[in-house]
Amino acid sequence: MLWKLDARRTLSVIYVGLLYSFVAHGQLDFSVPSDWQKPDSPNPRSQRLSIAQAAIDPLISNIDPSNGTVDPLNTWQSANVLASIAQLDYVSGAQDHRDVFKTSLAAFQSGHPTFFDTQVPLNQTSDPLMWGLAAFYGFRAYNASDLLEIAEGVWNTAQTFFVTADEAAKGTHPTKNGSFPANCIQNSNTIATGAVFARSAAPDDFSITIETAGAYVALSAHLWESTGNITYLTFADLSTSFMYNYMFNNEVFIDTYDLMSCQVSKDALFSYNQGFVIEGLLILSTSPLPSNTSRANALRNLIITTVPFSAWTTVDGENAGVMNETSSISVQDNEVAFDYKNIFINALFEVWKRANSSDPMATYIQAFIMVQYNALLSPAVSQGNVYSPIWVGRGNIPPQPVPWGQLEAMPVLNAAIGIPPTSNSSSSSPAGSSPASAATTGPSSTIKNTSSSSLSGGSIAGIAVGAIAGVVVMILGGVLVVRRSRRVEVAASDIELPESEGVVVEPFTLTAREFRRPLGTGSSETDYVMPAGYARKNGQGLGLAASRTESSVSASVHPGSPPSDSSAEVPTPADINESSITRMIHQVLSRMQVQEAPPAYN
Repeated sequence: MLWKLDARRTLSVIYVGLLYSFVAHGQLDFSVPSDWQKPDSPNPRSQRLSIAQAAIDPLISNIDPSNGTVDPLNTWQSANVLASIAQLDYVSGAQDHRDVFKTSLAAFQSGHPTFFDTQVPLNQTSDPLMWGLAAFYGFRAYNASDLLEIAEGVWNTAQTFFVTADEAAKGTHPTKNGSFPANCIQNSNTIATGAVFARSAAPDDFSITIETAGAYVALSAHLWESTGNITYLTFADLSTSFMYNYMFNNEVFIDTYDLMSCQVSKDALFSYNQGFVIEGLLILSTSPLPSNTSRANALRNLIITTVPFSAWTTVDGENAGVMNETSSISVQDNEVAFDYKNIFINALFEVWKRANSSDPMATYIQAFIMVQYNALLSPAVSQGNVYSPIWVGRGNIPPQPVPWGQLEAMPVLNAAIGIPPTSNSSSSSPAGSSPASAATTGPSSTIKNTSSSSLSGGSIAGIAVGAIAGVVVMILGGVLVVRRSRRVEVAASDIELPESEGVVVEPFTLTAREFRRPLGTGSSETDYVMPAGYARKNGQGLGLAASRTESSVSASVHPGSPPSDSSAEVPTPADINESSITRMIHQVLSRMQVQEAPPAYN
């Protein structure tokens, strides 16, 4: 009797696991939307390199040699200037700007030994982390060990504001006054291990931002990959778990979480937050940690939900696919939000560089980057080497280069150097096939991919059909056992099992934090309209500035609660019946019929 009950529960586990797998994989559609505007470019690499160089020249000429920054950009933006300089040399395989990079970094460090912007009262921890990432990119481009040492020094500085497991359990931190709740997530043993406080000089401020924690993860991951020091990897994984537990709404990462109030900033949705996490996940997904497979799955899911997210990507019309995050800001005003795209595009390019050439995700990312590239080169956005910081609409080109406009364009222009030319008939060119240097193409095939180059298309099709047949047999067998065990259970319902029989394992259930989809939206991320109060940070990255009011919707994280959207729930074992199994089999077979033929392998 006990064995049959356990068998039934085991089959329930198998059923739910299979169903969850089908649902999860079915959502990852990396086909390029047909309405994306100009996802190809035939421009040769030499022309792309010339365009990028002309765009960055005004930035380089405006670097203040006394402090390494560009006026009127803030220190975070100025760090991005150096990051873009290093990235240009990295993808081109040259070292043309090595001297200006190193002297500018040294000039800033001489006045800011720990890379904090001392002019900002709250001392943003994200500032040194961005400089640390810039130093790392410089190390990668110029193979300069002193730049790697600077990046490691920044990591050590940021570590002061990291919340350890012991501190999270006690609800205290040496840099903060008072205490914070140890269990913000109700009915869970999850604690805030991995949080990184955003404001280092504000002892009463318990906020954590993705700008800080995400940059910390990206820097930590890069340092592990370059040094082999497992400490960096361990801390990167802890902070990644924190962000997913506290700051993820099942689609995108939300900007700020207050550890004192256990509240998330509902309407603060920014593209650069997603970029930092993507960059870190990319490296974690190929690490030796046990979590690498889950990180790889998370990476792919995050790309598919964030790239078309309507808070920063135009959903339809003549600008479909073009990023529009800052379309309501005057081109004459320096707003740090103009440069949020930098982090997002850079992260996507990092993924593209490492992706398997047969991975549809690589084609998807390539198309998205080239949509931005063609938008930048359109007469509505640029004239000569002058770039508007607004990529949609017309009449927004400044009369002369503005640093925030040039800086915003650089990640796309740099990425285009590494992406091979394509035409409308060859939009699916493989990743990493550029004739550029090894630095351009990067370590291909490092992202996990289940395809095999040794299998023919027919073999793959045969394996797929066989696998589906096996699954169908397992499910139908499960039906028979479940039905028989139910009859046995009814017949023996008056028999009480003695305690010595052992503890019966509870049925497997899937739980998730509640994500309340904004009112008036559908199930697709492309239905997501701009949230009410959609805000941008001010010029120094402090808090929120002017808000948008297009809609009254909001996104929120509610830890510890079941999903509120019942249509998205996976049925529990108690809900399993023959009808649901039949529906599932029908859906799987239907899905297979509409899929494209397997790719050909040589």
